[in-house]
Amino acid sequence: MSGLVLRGDAEVWEEIDAKTESNISGIVALTEEDVWVTTEAGHLRHFNGGGWRTEAFSAFGFLSALCVVDGTVWACGAGGVVLQHRPDDGGNKD
Repeated sequence: MSGLVLRGDAEVWEEIDAKTESNISGIVALTEEDVWVTTEAGHLRHFNGGGWRTEAFSAFGFLSALCVVDGTVWACGAGGVVLQHRPDDGGNKD
């Protein structure tokens, strides 16, 4: 299944649908309500506790590596692309 994220508590695993048909290629979970993923289709997606949203994408496709430093999200992938995304503090809940 594409777009599948698993969350566990050392006893039970729960499947979470990332609402994408593309394979997940990177993930950073800062909290249960602040999860970032990259996809093979080149999307940077965010879960904010209420739902998933595509925040950025690469015109070059595949994104593979992902990290968050001081609130800034960094992703890199195909063609040497590096994305820098600074989320707003508005708390999107869609």
